[in-house]
Amino acid sequence: MLRMGVEEEAKNAHIYSDEQIAGRVMERAEAWSLPLEREGISIERDDTNIKITVRYKVVVNLGLLGGYKRGLSYRIEVEKPIKAPYQPMR
Repeated sequence: MLRMGVEEEAKNAHIYSDEQIAGRVMERAEAWSLPLEREGISIERDDTNIKITVRYKVVVNLGLLGGYKRGLSYRIEVEKPIKAPYQPMR
């Protein structure tokens, strides 16, 4: 679900700045009610490739009685070629 969204953002990296991509990933996470914070998104790019890494943690209640909770950590990493040289939108 979120992985597909991150892959889509990486494919469109030639259109958006890093901050716009991060905002779009945040919107996708919010649509899925995932507890993603901006600090959990890392974007690295050069003239030919972009790498987007997303980290977040979901706390799951595993017991009906006693409220045993466990944190599940997720990491999504996508690397794609950039279609055209990066030009910031103005």
